[in-house]
Amino acid sequence: MFTTRNLISAFAAAAIASSAAVTLSPSAAADPAPPQPIPAQQVPGLPALTELSPIIQQAAGNPSKRRSY
Repeated sequence: MFTTRNLISAFAAAAIASSAAVTLSPSAAADPAPPQPIPAQQVPGLPALTELSPIIQQAAGNPSKRRSY
């Protein structure tokens, strides 16, 4: 019985200590870094994709209306 009480006390102390460490840690409350822009050299088709984006979104929004070419 004495061992069980010591084990529970040790577990409670460890839980309180880890909670305090996470709460008081300055990196735990830090905002994530903003995403960096991707260089145009790594994405050569990006200008064409941005021009087609409204057309693709319109087609995705109304799939029953199909154009025949």
